[in-house]
Amino acid sequence: MKQKFEELSCKELKEELITIITNMDCDDQQLLEIRYLMANYISDPIPDEEYIRGKELFNTNYSNKFRDEFIITKKEINKIIGENWDKKYLHIFFIDDNGDLGILFRFSDIETFSPTNFEIDLNNETAYILRGQMAESFNRSSPSFFNIKQNYKNGVGTKIIAGIDSNPVLTEYVTYQMRKIFLFNGFEQDLKFEVICVTVENKLRLTLTVKVKDSDRVHHFAMATRALFYEGYYDLGDLKP
Repeated sequence: MKQKFEELSCKELKEELITIITNMDCDDQQLLEIRYLMANYISDPIPDEEYIRGKELFNTNYSNKFRDEFIITKKEINKIIGENWDKKYLHIFFIDDNGDLGILFRFSDIETFSPTNFEIDLNNETAYILRGQMAESFNRSSPSFFNIKQNYKNGVGTKIIAGIDSNPVLTEYVTYQMRKIFLFNGFEQDLKFEVICVTVENKLRLTLTVKVKDSDRVHHFAMATRALFYEGYYDLGDLKP
């Protein structure tokens, strides 16, 4: 079955996808084929209503308090991903940028950071601060991650805390699996990360979403109209801590 689909062109695969879903009887063989396509061809965006809800929560609590959009050029995001193809995780940290919100990218094989591994090991990890729409590489003279964390908590973090109810928890970073990023086979457009809110254990927390458009990957399939959509909103994985 896998060899069959690998031999199809992009156009043929799209047509095969529509045909299988439309005509499927839910027998075991067709179910296996659907699962294969879902895992290897269709992306997994969040529902539009979830994105809308997240924006509404953000605007209600944080409108105009700090920056809520970050753009990185197509060339730059593909470059830094290409430089870190062997890493397992991409972490996007929230940082204080002169009193405003900023982000940095950290590529690592570590899934969750603790006090013993929070500082970056430049022999095995890389990091980039987003400056404008470009990624500025970390080096041995860059600020320590401990200082970055403290500046975030004591700086723009105080604005974030002010908008949350009792016992707030700041989102320090968001973790995404690189294997999911590789499914896009390179981004075709500049990426705009949007800051939204989600509710976790009845508390608001910040997270990120990004709308991805590409011509080769199906993001939505509307069964009723048999329409394929080549764009969708994606969240950025697990909130930490």
